[in-house]
Amino acid sequence: MRGPRRAPPLLFLALLVAGCELRDVTTAAPADMVIAEVVLVAGHAVQRAFLHRTLGVDGDSVPGARVEVHAADGRVMRFRATDIGGVCTVPGARGGTCYLSVDSTVFEVEHGARYRLEIELADGGRMHATTTVPGAFEFIQPRAGTPACSVPPGSQLELTWSRSLDAGVYLVEADFGSSLAGAFPEIEPPDPFRTVGLSVGGADTTLVLPAELGVFDRFDEQATATLVALQRGLPRESVADVVVAAAEQNYVNWVRGGSFNPSGIVRIASVRGDGTGVFGALALRGFRVHGSSDGSGADHPSCFR
Repeated sequence: MRGPRRAPPLLFLALLVAGCELRDVTTAAPADMVIAEVVLVAGHAVQRAFLHRTLGVDGDSVPGARVEVHAADGRVMRFRATDIGGVCTVPGARGGTCYLSVDSTVFEVEHGARYRLEIELADGGRMHATTTVPGAFEFIQPRAGTPACSVPPGSQLELTWSRSLDAGVYLVEADFGSSLAGAFPEIEPPDPFRTVGLSVGGADTTLVLPAELGVFDRFDEQATATLVALQRGLPRESVADVVVAAAEQNYVNWVRGGSFNPSGIVRIASVRGDGTGVFGALALRGFRVHGSSDGSGADHPSCFR
């Protein structure tokens, strides 16, 4: 590994400045653009679209837009602006306008289907994109169709699932809620506690729960302490709602950045035209895992095949 780079001596910097002529530089003002963040979820009754602005002009809202998702057979899912707070919350956005699908009976977002996004802004600007929804997948362990299962206290669960066609990565979220309160005498876990694991690549379909969770929590001192304690396995009477999300490449390219860099550190937009953003898709599967109260696994069926 390379050592830290030393700062140049002040005398060297002074010589550089003395040999340079300062010039006026004109920089272009940044443009105010609309950002559209639309991520379809297979099988969900309501789909969401979030529109906001790069510079926060007019409170960051984007009213009066026509938002449509087109299926390959010509059917059109239309969206309407809503004032329901928190429905379309996106980290970093200062406001924005949330649009929800008007009639879910037009068509259901299907696994493996391709869709086209069309947005017409109030000022006449147009934006467009396409995405393919990841294919359906099933759990292998625990057994497919198991809504809830249990493991003996102190156990790790090797969570495995079948491959999802067109998936770029798999995100695995475990929401423990308040069930870890008092589980570790030496620490006080966050309440509620939610953490995420990551399987990079469409063929990586295994993750050990809870040992391999926490890829995004490495700089959170309190969360890290809890994750270290979870290396000993699921505590007695703990409960976690686990969701595996298969994400296609548009989604991966957009959310990467910070501590999540499966393919780089710069976001790549999939929305084109008079704006930017992402048109992505997810396929989800979930279940609930219990740390059994007596170690027998009698509270719920065993998670192990």
